[in-house]
Parts: sequence; C-alpha cells; structure tokens
Amino acid sequence: MTSQIMSNSMRSSSTIQSLCRANMAILHQKLMLLTELESTFNDAAKHAFRSRCPMVGASIGQHFRHSLDHMELPALVLASGQDCVDLHYDLRVRGGTTETDVVEARRRIENLTTIFREVQESSPSPSSSSSFSTSSSAKVVEEENEIGTVTAHFMLSADGVEVPLPSNIERELGFAAHHAIHHMALVRLIATGHIGLPAESLPEDFGRAPSTVNFDKTV
Repeated sequence: MTSQIMSNSMRSSSTIQSLCRANMAILHQKLMLLTELESTFNDAAKHAFRSRCPMVGASIGQHFRHSLDHMELPALVLASGQDCVDLHYDLRVRGGTTETDVVEARRRIENLTTIFREVQESSPSPSSSSSFSTSSSAKVVEEENEIGTVTAHFMLSADGVEVPLPSNIERELGFAAHHAIHHMALVRLIATGHIGLPAESLPEDFGRAPSTVNFDKTV
C-alpha cells in the first residue's frame, strides 16, 4: 500500500511537471515570434501583429489571445490550489489589448510563463518524493486528487447552452497545450503567408504537434 501511494504521488508530480514544460514551450514560441516581428518589422511590428489574414479570418494577435485564454484558466486554478472549480472556456472576453498590442501580449505571456515555472518548481520531484513518510505521501495524494477536480463547460452547438464535463486539472492542462499548438499552426501560416515573415526565421517544430514531430523521426 505504501509503495502504491508513493508511486501515485511521484506519477502525479511528474505529470504536472511535464504539463508545465509543454505549456511553457508553447509560450516560449509565442515570445520568440514577437521578437522576430519586432526585429523584422521594427515600428510596423504592431501592425503585423494585428493584421487580419483573409484566408484564416484572424490575426496573430487574435490567435494569441484566444489560446492564452484557454491556457490561463487551468494554470490559475493549479497555482491557486482551488478545489472543485468550474472552467467556462466559451464565456470569455473577446478583443482587448492582447490582440493588438505587442507589449501587452508579451507581458501576459511572460506572466503566464512565471505561473507555470513556479508551479513546476514547487512540485516535488520523484527523488524528493522518495523521502516522504507514509502519512505525508498519503496527504499529498489526497490533496492532489482534491485540487485536481474540475468541471469543464463547453458550448457544443450555437444555441448558447454549455455542457458540463467532469475532468481534472491535468487533463485540462493537456487540452490547453494541444489546443494552443493548433492555433500556433495557423499563426505560422499568417506569419509566413500573409505578413511575409521568412519561414526560416521560425523553428521547424513551430505549430507542429509533438506526435507529428515524433512520427517524422521514424520516416
């Protein structure tokens, strides 16, 4: 029983750390793109950031804001340690300066990166978990299970009705990362096809799912 408790605690901590790294990697790509826009377009970077691509129907700024909205919800819940939280992904404020202001977008991305980094650093590593006593390990597992309970609400049709889905914080952090990757794929298209940013200025894995990158290594 003790070994099972220890295993659950180590697995949960390891999962949280992996999820934090995955989300921070996407945030790093966002910051890198902002830097590229500023170095390439100088004073016109703000215009490039908010320029709406006719093919995609949105701007880089709009995709940044949208994916940040989804990423922030579970991140803030995880950082606060709240229990039994409702996440309403479709009840969000659209527009705002994050979509149009490069400086504000950078500030918001950096703040979210800090949240993930602090959570990652505060999550016990597998090596430190091995020194826990049985009672403290059980307490960690119990607290993680309680804190991780969330209900995610989504609109599955245009009637405006939200559907509640039972979930946990790890699942929602994974969803946030995968959701953001697909938006980054569209951001890549806007940046290179609409704005004219050189494709070689972006890393090869920019906006590509980890499973796709992994598959490409096998062919």
